[in-house]
Amino acid sequence: MYVLANAFSIGMIDNDATISFHRASLNEVKEKLSNNNFKSIVGHQTTAEFLSELIGVEVQVNREMYKLKKDDILIVAQLKQRLPEGKVLSKEEVEEMYNKGFVEFWEVKIIR
Repeated sequence: MYVLANAFSIGMIDNDATISFHRASLNEVKEKLSNNNFKSIVGHQTTAEFLSELIGVEVQVNREMYKLKKDDILIVAQLKQRLPEGKVLSKEEVEEMYNKGFVEFWEVKIIR
């Protein structure tokens, strides 16, 4: 199952595991999520709205706890810089960060 997130945490892993990280292009992400057969764990409305437009599929806001499973592929839309404490980006700010190259996509999966 594909899972779309706006962050990755070690807390998403239940047991010892070897994790694979692969940088993904926007086109790869669009291809993998194009049939809407994915679960969203994007926790912020503005990020979900931006990703919906960028990827071309509806991204739901979902703040539930998630544990990475062996067969899941987690696609993370990752900011390449740390925000000030308490800062919540507007949709326009997320879009500006993407346009400036401060947002990248990663595929995360358990390989062992």
